[in-house]
This record gives sequence, C-alpha cells and structure tokens, in this order.
Amino acid sequence: QRAIDHAAREDRAVAGTVERRLERVGYLMTEQPASNRFQRTAPNMSRSDIRPLLRAQLADLRDEVERAAGRIGDRVTRAHLQDVMARIENILESNGG
Repeated sequence: QRAIDHAAREDRAVAGTVERRLERVGYLMTEQPASNRFQRTAPNMSRSDIRPLLRAQLADLRDEVERAAGRIGDRVTRAHLQDVMARIENILESNGG
C-alpha cells in the first residue's frame, strides 16, 4: 500500500507540473511576448515556427495523457489527467488545432 500511495503522489506531482506548463504554452499560443532586457527582440509568434511546433507537441501530449488516464486507478490523479486533456483541447481548439 505504501508503494501505491507513493506512486499516486508522484503521479499527482507530474500532473501538476504538466498543468503549469500548459499555462505557459497557452500563453505562447495566444500572446505576443514582449521584448525584455535578456531577450532584446521577442520572436514574432505569428510568423515563427514556434506555434506549429507547440501545436504538434500538444497533440502528442494529449494522446499520451489519454493513454495514461486509462491506466491510472487513482481517482484524483485521473481527474488531473482529464483536466489536462480538456485544457489541451481548449488550447488546440482556440488556436486552429
């Protein structure tokens, strides 16, 4: 039981990390980052390869998360994964995915 609890905690931590990264990807898919002192000129997002590459990675991630959600027995972790899938779909649908 202890090993199962540990694995469930790790699964939830991974799901949380994915959720935070999705926030950033959603931003990159919809916004034009501003230039800053570290990166003088931000890339023109609508004319770069960044968004098409992100879109392809999101589609791959959606498929992986869907497979993982089918294997997970822990209800909380499965709920996180289902939320991740919904967020990915939302990003893809709102950006011509």
